[in-house]
Amino acid sequence: MIRIMTNRYISLLMMVFIFALTLGDQARAQNCNVDYELIFKMDPPTIGSYNVWDALYGEKETGERFVSGLFDAPEMLITVGERFSESAPDVKLILVGHGRNGRMKWEKAHDIKGLRSVVKMLPIGDHLMVLGNVVNAKGTGHVWLGKFDKEGALIKAYSVKDRKSNVSAQDIIPAHDGKNFMLVTHFVDPSYKNEGRGKVQGQSPHAVIYKITPTGKVIFGPAFLPGAENKVLSIAPAGDNYYIATGYIRSTNGRKAGWVMRLNEQAGVDWQRQYSRGSAAEINKSAELFGRYVIVAGVAKPSDGHDEGSAGWVRAIGADSGDIGWQRYYTGDADFSAEDLMINEDGLISVMLEGQPNENFDQDYVRLLTINPRGQLFISDEYFNGEGTDGAQLISGANGERVIIGSTKMAYQIEDALTDNVQTVRSVEGWVLVGAASDPYSDPCIRRFSPQE
Repeated sequence: MIRIMTNRYISLLMMVFIFALTLGDQARAQNCNVDYELIFKMDPPTIGSYNVWDALYGEKETGERFVSGLFDAPEMLITVGERFSESAPDVKLILVGHGRNGRMKWEKAHDIKGLRSVVKMLPIGDHLMVLGNVVNAKGTGHVWLGKFDKEGALIKAYSVKDRKSNVSAQDIIPAHDGKNFMLVTHFVDPSYKNEGRGKVQGQSPHAVIYKITPTGKVIFGPAFLPGAENKVLSIAPAGDNYYIATGYIRSTNGRKAGWVMRLNEQAGVDWQRQYSRGSAAEINKSAELFGRYVIVAGVAKPSDGHDEGSAGWVRAIGADSGDIGWQRYYTGDADFSAEDLMINEDGLISVMLEGQPNENFDQDYVRLLTINPRGQLFISDEYFNGEGTDGAQLISGANGERVIIGSTKMAYQIEDALTDNVQTVRSVEGWVLVGAASDPYSDPCIRRFSPQE
């Protein structure tokens, strides 16, 4: 049963911000004000919400987790992830084809030497591109790109590396030119040492954003060096010729601030903004809204000395400036983090919020928030499975379904037939959940922008 939460709204500012979405004449008789800043106190979840279907993948003896997925056809979902064990640092790459209602059609597992993590999957013509991170025999990390057919067979592999630094991939998207890709990486100089009092050896850990060809050839790759350390966690297309990059910057005193950059086609900085909140903040994802705004989602941690958990953090900012239109914090009896989001053409925002309860015996779970363009929370759907769930990616299905790709923690009771002893085996398994599409939405306060505006 879908349960609408009772929320306690706490206005942090007395001002009323009129969000700059053009208002039509019909809307002027309505209350179209936008609260600039609100904290939502989330009620503890009691039961889960309805879903279209969900599916598990894995074995008791090993751990599996899905990290990314895409629909090759309306009823063919392909997921990619990792098979791992606690006894080995390397992981296997797994690709799984799911048919109707999540039924497994095929599976392929690949031993990639030195593979430490799988990051993302993208379609590339009639094939799939999988992004991962590997470590060579000398312990140096670099980016791995695999080209697969749509039945999971590996065709060819490429790499992006640096001779002096450990390089790890964070995200990848198609470039605006339709031929190449924007690749987000993190550089760590092995010689880096911060001895305090301004004494620094080597380059601090920082982001490098490459434009690469499908075969991994680097077209350009500027480095970004603000702060004592920084990391870009994701990149998203916006407009016809720019990108939004999000992550964090760590200052010399160790505090982390959320970081957003608008980048042009050459990955040059149009603007960048830091957003400090509490003791630390990160911005995980972004998505464009109506061509003029960007919704960003992440996590904010309370100030030192406060025992509250972290808050999921969602805000609307201007695409031309980074100025804040509205922002929302989602708190409660758990550590919350907004991990992913997507936006419908009608402006409804779906946010995947992970919850890790403060009590050890409570389950981790995923909330799917539905928010309108003015920051009003319509509904929260809560999803459980086994002993807990983690969401890695939120994608759209053929009919607008909201699909969560991730993992779940399962407990299996295994009985020894000879001794009648029962042993509990806990295992992580790949998890896919297909939630219902959001209902069509029309906001009388918002007039859609025409191309001439």
